[in-house]
Amino acid sequence: MYQQIHKRESGHEDSIWSVAWARSEKDNSENIVTGGVDDLVKSWNWRDEFLDYKATLKGHQLGVVSVTINAAGTVAASSSLDSTIKLWDLDSSKQIKSIDAGPVDCWTVPSLQTASTLAAGLTAER
Repeated sequence: MYQQIHKRESGHEDSIWSVAWARSEKDNSENIVTGGVDDLVKSWNWRDEFLDYKATLKGHQLGVVSVTINAAGTVAASSSLDSTIKLWDLDSSKQIKSIDAGPVDCWTVPSLQTASTLAAGLTAER
């Protein structure tokens, strides 16, 4: 059963493929990051039982298949079918770094311990 509780005008235009959620050490709010078929990463803030849109993080050329947030809730990573991994500062909504993983598909970024340590799952061409 599917139920739409709240529609967000600032939401994704197409399906969401990945969601990450982490508490910010700065203000104890909860940061949410979503990645979608629309090539976008969106940043949200959950506080006092309300979801606030923060920013659209642009830079991927194909669908975003995986997102994660570091333990401090300040940096997000996203991977895309465009063979790039991008690091984002969630406070400023700016891209910190772009890593070219090509010529392979980067399907998952399961762990972002710090802004300098990232684990990724890659698939080489057959």
